[in-house]
Amino acid sequence: MRKLSTFCICFLTFVNLLSLNSFSQTRRVDVAKSIVNITDLNGGGTFNPGDILEIRVTVAVMPQSGTRTIIDRVSVSDVVPANTTYINGSMRITTNEGITYHGPFTEANDADAGTKTGNNILINLGRHATGTTGGRIRSDSSKPSLFGSSSIMMACYRVRINAATPYGTVITTGGSITYRTISPTPVVTTTTNFPTYRILLFNEEDACTNGMSVSAASDFQGTFGSGTTHNRAAPLAFTTTYVKQNHSTGQP
Repeated sequence: MRKLSTFCICFLTFVNLLSLNSFSQTRRVDVAKSIVNITDLNGGGTFNPGDILEIRVTVAVMPQSGTRTIIDRVSVSDVVPANTTYINGSMRITTNEGITYHGPFTEANDADAGTKTGNNILINLGRHATGTTGGRIRSDSSKPSLFGSSSIMMACYRVRINAATPYGTVITTGGSITYRTISPTPVVTTTTNFPTYRILLFNEEDACTNGMSVSAASDFQGTFGSGTTHNRAAPLAFTTTYVKQNHSTGQP
């Protein structure tokens, strides 16, 4: 059976959303990188060959002491992880809830804000972002907005874990984000290199192969049936060393 979705940076093999790291450059700009297992988004579980992953870089621009923050030339760079295949048309800018705000972008080096060259990913964020230059984000007026005082958005793209990738393989991811703070002064350019994190492909197996179907069917009479039958019939295909004992006077 599947595990429930977990939001954690520990035990990376058992989560659907990995918050890989969060960096607070100042109290004005926060950036973070995360991975969402789109295939198991609702059911939970481990990472498996064939799963679709969305790789996200989040940037939040916030005011401080009542003064706005403005950054520009905001650019996310990444490399498609080994043992995965990029999914065409998946580059986009989203809200922090994962709702598309701009895009999807083409992979070509054109006017839109996303470019894929070989396995290299470039996504530019902010107002007036192009395929070559990052745009501007203001804490007080840029969209998507968080309560009208901060702006938060994510640069996203998707990959599929190659079907032939064996269990036990470790998939690594890194990437970086660059931006220039222009208000308040002085003007400062910041580049954050995300550390390398690892995802282990793990084959999660049930305790027993017939534990879900046969045991439930075998238990119908006494547990899920009319409710008046005191003793159910002997299990049909319930492999166990236990001996069935009916309820009666003095028993069990």
